[in-house]
Amino acid sequence: MRYRRAGTTARHQRGGTTQRRKATTQTQRRRPGPIQKVLILRRSVDTTAWAGSRSPHLRASTFYEIPPKSGSTTLRNMPKRKRTAECAVSKVGETFELVDDNNVNILAGLVLHNDVITKAQEDELISFVQSQCERGRSGQLRKPTYLRSSGARSRGNQREALQYGGFFDFNKARPGKRGLVPEFPPVLVKLVSHLMDKGYLPHEVKPDSCIINQYGEGDCIPPHVDHESYERPISTLSLLGEEAMLLGTKFKTVKNCTWKPIVGQSVLLPRRSLLVLGGNSGNISKHCISACTRRRISITLRKQPPPDWVPRSNYLAKSVEIKSGAKKPLSGSAKRRKKMMKQRGIITQDDGAPQRQVHPTIEDAKPASKKERKSEKQARRNARRRAKKQQAAIET
Repeated sequence: MRYRRAGTTARHQRGGTTQRRKATTQTQRRRPGPIQKVLILRRSVDTTAWAGSRSPHLRASTFYEIPPKSGSTTLRNMPKRKRTAECAVSKVGETFELVDDNNVNILAGLVLHNDVITKAQEDELISFVQSQCERGRSGQLRKPTYLRSSGARSRGNQREALQYGGFFDFNKARPGKRGLVPEFPPVLVKLVSHLMDKGYLPHEVKPDSCIINQYGEGDCIPPHVDHESYERPISTLSLLGEEAMLLGTKFKTVKNCTWKPIVGQSVLLPRRSLLVLGGNSGNISKHCISACTRRRISITLRKQPPPDWVPRSNYLAKSVEIKSGAKKPLSGSAKRRKKMMKQRGIITQDDGAPQRQVHPTIEDAKPASKKERKSEKQARRNARRRAKKQQAAIET
């Protein structure tokens, strides 16, 4: 962003000469519009540390925030070499808004930054991820540092995951024990420092946990909300390819590995972009990636909860509230097993009483064949006909 200082005089370097601009009167000064904000930057002054020092140097001054024209950050009346290093002003990216039926902006706190790293930095990260995944496939990296989706539930989804800093238990959908995965490698330490120095991530929430997902063509990740123990905001860096992320509160399953937001929005994530999820976008809205059309790598950075973290009393993680007197809901496998036992005649009760499994004897272990059932039905029909003829003979 560009900032204009509300001072009395200012000096500018133009073509090697110094020009002095006279101060305007109070009525001639530019007033901030409805979009503009007033930022008070209070910094201590160290006049002896201007050369080669990184200490704060701004006086207690007032700056008017002006919408940027070129997208670059400039501070007038300051040496160019000091602007980026000394001013801890957060980067302003693209924001989103989606108001639901309850008049709540479910995308509040969602910010998209483009080109947060260079092409060389992207190539370095891609090379690191691909080499680590290759080590995981060959067995050099053990679980849970390297994980790959497998099984019937992951059919068509062979997403690979790398974990550093903190372990996340995908089966329980919550953070796992500490010390199960290695600490941040140097390439990730350098990435976090770069994002924080540039103002894309706040210094108060320094990420210490990372999940790297490598998607192939057709891979996906279902709708979910990150565990509440992770401090917000949560950020995701996109590499190698661009895909759309779906965010919202309600989703419709179109087909396997494909979803459509009922109450939500699609956000395109370009290469080298950083998506920051804070506020309602990180606590209320779910997010997912449908079947990818090309290869893609995502680096998700989060801050782990403290060791003494305790969930809120009203937070029920993956639990079902059962009313008194109601039956406990069955899982999918239990329902299929119960249906099969009913078809075989093992279970006959179908009320609210506890089910009791009855083992069949040798005589009735084999169910009746279709021919036997048909003959029994014909025998009952013949018996009704004989009874009807006998009744007619008595009446006559």
